[in-house]
Amino acid sequence: MEPNFAVALNNRAWAYFRWGKAATGLPDIEKSLKLDPFAAHSLDTRAHIRQALGDPKGALNDYTKAMFHGGMEMTKLYQCGLTEARLYEGRIDGIWRRELQDALEKCVVSTTCDPLPADEHCRPATS
Repeated sequence: MEPNFAVALNNRAWAYFRWGKAATGLPDIEKSLKLDPFAAHSLDTRAHIRQALGDPKGALNDYTKAMFHGGMEMTKLYQCGLTEARLYEGRIDGIWRRELQDALEKCVVSTTCDPLPADEHCRPATS
């Protein structure tokens, strides 16, 4: 109904990604980011799509931008998710550090690694 609604485009792209149809969501997320280039959640969605499509460099770039634009909340989510994936052992405090970047670099080379925590996890850390 609203073809230029960035949030809706991001949500549809995320749904395609979750359904295992990452490539189908790519046009939506590109349009979403054209409309709102600094949206942290859209950058995260594109990172997931790029990772699923075998583009670790592009995924890492987008995850890093998502942390920059999403601030402490997004950084905490990645810290928690990468802790669950046993790639990060640092504090979950929303502060970027090299150890977190190293963990992301390890994660993006796998199409199955997800730097986000399971939905029911990390509530106290990200609240």
